[in-house]
Amino acid sequence: MKKIIIDTDGNIEALAAIEEALKDEDICICAITTVASGLDVREATSNVLATLAQAKKSVPVYQGICRPMVDAGHCGKRLFTHVLTQKELLKSSDTKNAVNAIIDLVSEGDVEIITMGPLTNIALAFAKSRDVMMRVKKITMLAGMIFHGDVGPMSEYNFYMDPHSADFVLKTGVDITIVPIEVGNYSERMKYALYPKLITKKYNCYTRIDVDGEYTYGANINDVRDRGRKEFVAQSNVMYPFNCTLVADNCKEEITMEA
Repeated sequence: MKKIIIDTDGNIEALAAIEEALKDEDICICAITTVASGLDVREATSNVLATLAQAKKSVPVYQGICRPMVDAGHCGKRLFTHVLTQKELLKSSDTKNAVNAIIDLVSEGDVEIITMGPLTNIALAFAKSRDVMMRVKKITMLAGMIFHGDVGPMSEYNFYMDPHSADFVLKTGVDITIVPIEVGNYSERMKYALYPKLITKKYNCYTRIDVDGEYTYGANINDVRDRGRKEFVAQSNVMYPFNCTLVADNCKEEITMEA
């Protein structure tokens, strides 16, 4: 049985995707953790609890972080910056908040994480207990874009709301799949997260998140170039090893490999 943690900002589209996941008896949702985004984290938690009650399902819900790892203004114009301190990371260590719950569940083994929101909880779990979090079976991010953003020309909302956390997680080296907005709404993308055999078009990719660009703040920059092709390798720019899988099902545009 597939064991998953769903980390979400609790918006309407995400709640519909959770309802779909709850219908599969072969999927064990170990916990749902909440994170702030368009909604206050308390609203997100309330929405998830209401959804579970309506579905008559019992799943542990843990409230998470109420702000990004680094608070910033729109389009990379920093209004103020507040990097979470070690004291804040360890705060409420005796309380089963979202970060602690994620660490505890991952430590049990064979657990995947599906995210529908900023990656704040996940990044802080790695910051707090990297050795344990490196045991996560897989992280599937329902986030990012291939060609076009939704809050900017290249910026997708979930990465945009906390690009520092997303970039941090992408640098960990764990197994990551990105299912971007071109693939469909949350419910459609959730199917690919739950049933990866449905994926018919995907790319090995090196992805990083822009954390300071004026026009590309929050954009995921995807390098899918074939590391074996001489015309690419011979160029002076660095060819980093792939760090994720980029899903492209349902995308109307094509990624070309022309040099």
